Amino acid sequence: MLDRLGNDPRVVLGGVSAAAHHNADLVSLEELEGYVREGDLEGVISDYALVSPPGGVRANVVLRVPVPDWPFEKDQRVASASVVAVDLVDARDERSVRAGRALLADCLQDVPA
Repeated sequence: MLDRLGNDPRVVLGGVSAAAHHNADLVSLEELEGYVREGDLEGVISDYALVSPPGGVRANVVLRVPVPDWPFEKDQRVASASVVAVDLVDARDERSVRAGRALLADCLQDVPA
């Protein structure tokens, strides 16, 4: 199900799902993080029978809905390295934060002075 969801054109991969794409030192095969448009959220939830996990259980699917504007290009499938870095730092687990900080440092090196 995670593979199908990750390949759904309504989803732009972010966080742990896009980390390897940007050569971040983090791999997670049992989680999916992505972005969906506000108007697509209910359809995605319904199509994949997604439910909130019981209290204290970490979700294996995280969908973010950017508002008010969709920040991604029409056919973009993976969020930019800077967005993925922020997603990872926001995850708050040690491995993700470390990978996110390293990726963010790489992004900042590419910014002209």
